[in-house]
Amino acid sequence: MKTIKANWFNFLIFLTLSLSLCNLNSFSQGIAINTTGAAPDNSAMLDISTASGPTGSRQGILIPRISLSSNTDVSGFYTPLATSLMVYNDGASGLSPAGFYYWNGSQWTQATGPQGPTGAAGVTGATGLLGSGAATGNTPYWDGSQWVLNNSNIYNAAGNVGIGTSTPGEKLEVVGNIVSKGTLWTSRTSAANNSWQSVTYGNGLFVAVASDGTGNRVMTSPDGINWTIRTSAANNDWYSVTYGNGLFVAVASSGTNNKVMTSTDGIIWTLRTTPSEGIWTSVTYGNGMFVAVGISGTVMTSPDGIIWTSGTSASTNNWRCVTYGNGMFVAVSYDGTGNRVMSSPDGINWTSRSSTADNMWYGVTYGNGLFVAVAWTGSNKVMTSPDGINWTPRTSPDKYWVSVTYGNGLFVAVSWADGTNVNTVMTSPDGINWTSRISAATNDWLFVTYGNGMFVAVTNSGTGNRVMTSGKTDFNIIPANNIYQGGMTINGNVGIGTKTPGTLLDAKIGTSHLRFNNSWNPAGLNTGDQVLEITTDETGHFAKIQSHQYDVGYTTLSLQGDGGNVGIGTTDPGTSKLKVAGTIESSTGGIKFPDGTVQTTAATAAGTTRVFVKSGSYSLSTGFATMIYPTEVLDVSNEYSTSTGIFTATNAGYYNISASTGKQRDGHNNAILKVVKNIGGTPEILFGCIANSYNTGASSSVSGIVYLTAGETICIQMRQSTWAVAVEDNGEGTFPFLSIIQM
Repeated sequence: MKTIKANWFNFLIFLTLSLSLCNLNSFSQGIAINTTGAAPDNSAMLDISTASGPTGSRQGILIPRISLSSNTDVSGFYTPLATSLMVYNDGASGLSPAGFYYWNGSQWTQATGPQGPTGAAGVTGATGLLGSGAATGNTPYWDGSQWVLNNSNIYNAAGNVGIGTSTPGEKLEVVGNIVSKGTLWTSRTSAANNSWQSVTYGNGLFVAVASDGTGNRVMTSPDGINWTIRTSAANNDWYSVTYGNGLFVAVASSGTNNKVMTSTDGIIWTLRTTPSEGIWTSVTYGNGMFVAVGISGTVMTSPDGIIWTSGTSASTNNWRCVTYGNGMFVAVSYDGTGNRVMSSPDGINWTSRSSTADNMWYGVTYGNGLFVAVAWTGSNKVMTSPDGINWTPRTSPDKYWVSVTYGNGLFVAVSWADGTNVNTVMTSPDGINWTSRISAATNDWLFVTYGNGMFVAVTNSGTGNRVMTSGKTDFNIIPANNIYQGGMTINGNVGIGTKTPGTLLDAKIGTSHLRFNNSWNPAGLNTGDQVLEITTDETGHFAKIQSHQYDVGYTTLSLQGDGGNVGIGTTDPGTSKLKVAGTIESSTGGIKFPDGTVQTTAATAAGTTRVFVKSGSYSLSTGFATMIYPTEVLDVSNEYSTSTGIFTATNAGYYNISASTGKQRDGHNNAILKVVKNIGGTPEILFGCIANSYNTGASSSVSGIVYLTAGETICIQMRQSTWAVAVEDNGEGTFPFLSIIQM
């Protein structure tokens, strides 16, 4: 009994000492565990804290540590697991990385810190904001080798970005078209400063019409950029143009029973008779019918654009615009009370429709299953309708909207600038939500259309800039008067097919280069590379086209801009239209001379000038020496040697030989010139020239006809003495020459 009491007493002493070392405070709001006696925080059910101090005074909570094999591993737990159950996964059994994980009701999820460029690592990627598994919404994920977007194909591979390709070979590679969608606008030069009221697109051509001008109230463009004036059928006030069934049709507000003109090509126009003196403002085509509307409730229709019939509108409103879509013609008006819309399934029978407000509705179009109308006045200047019957107001920027169109997934509207405002464009992907855009100029834009990947707007104001465009397809038809269409400014060299361009532009295929530069530069070339380079001469006065083989040399074609002269093999064509340093060879066609003669067989034809050389020279000594004429004007078969002065006949035949000195001393009867055959073998003097006391400054010449077999030679020899002077210009424009003509 004493032993039991002693043990119980010892236990009480131990418990007292233990509790003296720890404060366990229990309050109605929670439990606090600490060494300071602090009460638990009112918001906490359990508040564990420790005070800072010497080593050993700071302690933490140790969460159960386990090894998870996967994010669904629940082995060893009582199931089902409670949602928010937390453990520390040591990463040793398959699920990585190591860290705190909680059960989210269906799987283990890592409890990580904030994500970002320097945040924690994702499940499958490196440090940074990464995802795993399939992408959803706009969230990308890293599949282990590249970025992937939901329902997209934008890739990052080896530091290169690909759009439309998973294997980009450069920093950015796009497979597909790049299209600008009505947000950036560029001014274009109109063909005239007319009041351009309307523009349309059809058959590969933009066509615009004007309400003023003399015989030039039409202009056309294949690309919306380069415009050409066309002659209108009459000087009417043309207000609208459309295209349908292979025909351009324009209507006018003025004229006498001739307020329609048509064209199959947009160039040649023909007047058509109209049934009434209506003031026509708009025309469209749909369901096999052209339909025009105008002032005071006028309507007319035509199945072919040629024969027109008056119709009856739903009211006598001033109808401003008409369009067709989804089996329905829809017209809008700028006056009337509650009835500023009318619709018709056939263009003949019309029904009034209630507009959302009595705004001045100026434009209407159809696209992507929706009719969209825009207004000049009002608070909600856009209204939409899926059927042309029931309309809904839409909020838009507050401008004077006059025209709207649809193309490439975008609605685009234009307005008057009212003097200074440049925010005269608005766009919408759905016709409901609209965004202001900056126009190319502060003009009063009257109409906009879409065609061939391009939005085109026209205006009645501005000087030389009454067209603006937005958007561009991946190709354009380039007309003869093509102008700059926009591009990139690059400070440096551009390479096509090479990453190391050595010139301003270097296009390379294999070892072949086409280069553009302001001077010859071998940078970026390898031994054996073939180069065609367009550059300038050393003075920058004219262009050169040089053909190179790197480390071998080059030949030059020089184009002299000032005189229009061309040099081949020389950079100095001088005053000659064509100067060739080398042989001219014609394989077909021959050579045409100033008298109209075409020589095709220079080697054998009679009358062919084989050689013409000039500016001979010799050294003074005793006897005769061969004259050497170093300047070749013509040598069709390389038969004359400018180093030896010997002519070698290529073909057998008769040759007319003519030669001349410059001048000689008088008073001597010595032979001055002679023609020698076969000077290298057994020479034969054929004929010569004897001086007979010529006056000082006179010239001597020799000529004759000889027969030569193929391979025989002739040369001109001159007596070398102090009584014969050097062959030079005699001051009277006579140069010495040698001419050899095959008979």
